[in-house]
Amino acid sequence: MKPKAHVSEKKKKQTKEIEKLLMDWPVIAIVDMSGLPGAQLQKIRNNTKNDLKILVTKKRLMKLAIEAIKEKKNNISEIEQCLTGIPALIFTKLNPFKLYQLIIKNKSSASIKPGQLAPHDLIIPAGPTPFTPGPMIGELTSMGIKSGVEGGKIAIKQDFTAAKAGEPVNMKTASLLMKLGVEPIEIGLNLTAVYEEGIIFKKDVLSIDINSMLSKAISEARALALEQGIITKEIIEEMISRANAYALALKTEINTQKTP
Repeated sequence: MKPKAHVSEKKKKQTKEIEKLLMDWPVIAIVDMSGLPGAQLQKIRNNTKNDLKILVTKKRLMKLAIEAIKEKKNNISEIEQCLTGIPALIFTKLNPFKLYQLIIKNKSSASIKPGQLAPHDLIIPAGPTPFTPGPMIGELTSMGIKSGVEGGKIAIKQDFTAAKAGEPVNMKTASLLMKLGVEPIEIGLNLTAVYEEGIIFKKDVLSIDINSMLSKAISEARALALEQGIITKEIIEEMISRANAYALALKTEINTQKTP
């Protein structure tokens, strides 16, 4: 039998604190903080302190706490598999979708560094640049970027794909993108999943624009009600307006037919 790893009293106390948080809070999020600078984390803490409690601790202690309460909180053990990268836990009373939007709102952009993978196609857009004619024209030409001079400034003639999504960015490309002010990297908390009442919401679900979906559903419901003549308080005025317009059109048509 494999001997159990020793856990110090300090670690036991920390684990108990995590257990209490897991039990007390209705919504628990798991985020990956890989690549997040400490200054950015502190800024996020300050901006969200009224809505979120962010806990940064060792992954092992998180797992121990989850294991300790898995019989007490429905389906909580499922979040263990979401502890990827450098994980942290967020405790909140916001619903998962509002939480996701708050996390996205607190992201910021940054330049890409040499060796980093392009998060998407990195496009240098056509148009004027802040640079005066000089060595920069040669730098652009060496990369296959068509440019010219317009109004005393270098202008890029057409959109140029500096790197494809998933490709590592070399030093020359990274330097040019920084000079042009292209900041494709998002810095912030990378949401992995959110737990609420036994349900695990993954990022692909939380990223759905709920407001757009509701707006579309309401619009389609109005159109159906009007088409089928279903009277509701939301469309009664429009139905009366349509009926009046139809009556006036019918009256005009009858009068036209009566005219010799």
